Amino acid sequence: MSSTLVVFLMTLTAVMTLPVFDPATPKVSILSIGMRTIESAIELVTEAAKQTAEFQPAANLKAGLMLTNHEAAFGRNTATKCTLANGAGVRLEFIEIGSKGLLPSYKPPQFLEPGEVASFLVEKNIPFKLKYNIQTFQGPGGWMGGDDTTAVTLSSTTVPAQINTDVQVGRGTTKYPTQISFDLSRDGDFYHFVATQSIGPDVPLPTIPGLIKCADAPSGIEPCWELADGTMEDIPQNFLKDNTDLTGTLKLGAAVKTIGHGAFFQTKLEGLDLSQAESLVSIGVYAFLKTDITGTLVIPAKVKTIADKAFYQAKLTGLDLSQAASLESIGEVAFANTDITGTLVIPAKVKTIGHGAFYEAKLTGLDLSKAASLESIGPYAFLNTDITGMIVTPFTVPAYNAAISFPPGVTIVKG
Repeated sequence: MSSTLVVFLMTLTAVMTLPVFDPATPKVSILSIGMRTIESAIELVTEAAKQTAEFQPAANLKAGLMLTNHEAAFGRNTATKCTLANGAGVRLEFIEIGSKGLLPSYKPPQFLEPGEVASFLVEKNIPFKLKYNIQTFQGPGGWMGGDDTTAVTLSSTTVPAQINTDVQVGRGTTKYPTQISFDLSRDGDFYHFVATQSIGPDVPLPTIPGLIKCADAPSGIEPCWELADGTMEDIPQNFLKDNTDLTGTLKLGAAVKTIGHGAFFQTKLEGLDLSQAESLVSIGVYAFLKTDITGTLVIPAKVKTIADKAFYQAKLTGLDLSQAASLESIGEVAFANTDITGTLVIPAKVKTIGHGAFYEAKLTGLDLSKAASLESIGPYAFLNTDITGMIVTPFTVPAYNAAISFPPGVTIVKG
């Protein structure tokens, strides 16, 4: 361990309630904590995530050096770089039996402590599989392994993966559901796995100005939020812009009519529930831009406009306009660079689909069978999607640029 790392760990120990990363003591798991406070568990997970972020660049460099050494002995294009960052409060145990694609000299370490980042290589020309389980620290009993039912397998095609269990605080009987999630990002042929941990729903939530915990919050580990002022009709411009404490799901009620410009821009929201937003008329420019909102977004009946870049670079996987009877316009780049897939059905009153509205989404089809009012589809609106072939409309063919509104070969005809 480097001297720099030791200093960092000792500094943490001096200011925290738990000896989280003190090298002279065992790493403490949140699943059995002597401090008897759930806040200590959250503190541990937070510090683990911070430490992985600090040491990720060094792990990337180490993986590169491993690849250079391997290729010097075995030739180019024989191995792939990987890292695994443990941003959770548990120890990760690598299980070699059942794993595939390993290179003997560059295997993952058997154990990965909270806050550590591992560098390793896998074979390039065969699919790899990495089997992992968790271990929890049980006081005098030391580290205790999980059973086989909690193990997960990581590969280039099977992540994200989750391990669900409970946090038990001290010697009490109170348990909190927790989830250890494994996610993957890629930089070319470089695979980066990250383990993170969420705890809830009974954990005290951070204070978010203007929001309160949902009165009828669904079960699960993610927080649910609603407006503190249940009579608010217009959510102001930049209402919670850049508030990174805002995670989980936002649930809007019946009073809301407009969502202002940039209202939730670049927050960490992961869900948006509009099922009760029966008065909602407009969703403003940048309103949910660069959020982590995923899943299928259902647009309610009275929404007329979805403004420019409203959901640009969100993580949506679906868009349901079946209830959007009043929708008239979808703004420029409104859903660009999202993961929306499937066939998009355009409702009867939509007149315009803006420039780049679904650019680089993952749509496979466009249904205009109900689009009686559609007048124009902007340049790049569906470019770089997976839409193919001929789109048939029973109505007047809308104005569009045959060269750049769609992928090559896609046309709209009246039939």
